[in-house]
Amino acid sequence: MDWKVWNLPDYPTVIKKPMDLSTVRKNIKTNKYTNIEEFLKDLQLIWDNCHLYNEPGSVNLIYS
Repeated sequence: MDWKVWNLPDYPTVIKKPMDLSTVRKNIKTNKYTNIEEFLKDLQLIWDNCHLYNEPGSVNLIYS
């Protein structure tokens, strides 16, 4: 995620190990994953980061 484009200046202080689907896709294309567990670990990291950054009381973005 490009936190600068989304104007989320605190993102790098909250999320210590960023991961996004475009990175996962790149890792698949370059055969970085040697097993399914590595792939699933990155998917779980995306989910965990979403939950951490968007915890209750955080600002919600509305897409138009």
